[in-house]
Amino acid sequence: MLATQTREIMKNHQFFLLMLLLLGSVDVYPRVNKRKVNKRNLRVDSSVEATDRAAFTDWKLINHIEREYNRLNAKYGRIAGYFRVDKPIDLISEAALDGFAASIWNSYEYGSTVWTTGTPCAAFHSEILSVRNELQSYSKDLTKRINDADAYISYEDDQEQLYIMRDLLHRIDSLLIGFDYCIDCLEYHKTYFILYDSVRRINGWYSPLMTMSTFKNPSEMTVWIREYIREGDNNEYALVHFVKNIEADIVTLQSNVSLLKHDYYAARHYANVVIDSLVDAKNIVESDPQYQDELYQYQTNQFS
Repeated sequence: MLATQTREIMKNHQFFLLMLLLLGSVDVYPRVNKRKVNKRNLRVDSSVEATDRAAFTDWKLINHIEREYNRLNAKYGRIAGYFRVDKPIDLISEAALDGFAASIWNSYEYGSTVWTTGTPCAAFHSEILSVRNELQSYSKDLTKRINDADAYISYEDDQEQLYIMRDLLHRIDSLLIGFDYCIDCLEYHKTYFILYDSVRRINGWYSPLMTMSTFKNPSEMTVWIREYIREGDNNEYALVHFVKNIEADIVTLQSNVSLLKHDYYAARHYANVVIDSLVDAKNIVESDPQYQDELYQYQTNQFS
């Protein structure tokens, strides 16, 4: 009887100890993993943590970056994505270069300062360098914020915000790839684009003269060119000014052709055709007796 009671007491004692152990293993104040803490549970007394969190959740700035990306992509994205970026720069065809340059010219409005100066390719090169620097700054800022965010955001509430930053960073970096390729192309083929700008500008100025071959009678051609020049210049020395200007433009084209660093056969050939047409127009004007009279009066007034 006594042994039975003893065993019963021991059994109850073991059960009591087991219950104490189980109760002791329960943490009434659960520990919080700071890396998974929800923003509503952040310790308000931690100024360092609050500052760090605010640094990457500056949504006003991130929204600004989003707007700037959309603006720059709308303005430059189509041209920046003109080429396949996996193609070596030195193997780009002249046809592709011509199309690229034409798309740059078409992106500028007629009558703008850039178009009237006739240097859209050079202007675009300068602009896209500045835009690339701006996008690189945004990319660097977002990358830092994303890396910092990993230590502070919750896995529940802030994943969407982190996704927004990562998606924006991906779009910016993708656009930068096209920008880098365009810049490399503009620099490698710089002499081509300089010639393209000058030929297109000068050809635009003298385009009516390119139809001179349609005249069968030389005297009719001389009269037509004289009237064309004087319609555009009311100065008494219009013919003299024309010859001076066209000589300078011929020299510009000849210089740009001679500076070509690579064998751009089509561009070189077309530039020479334009040069020949300008030389023909200059010779016709110089052979006009009225030009000779203007030149004599001009020189007399210059030295009187």
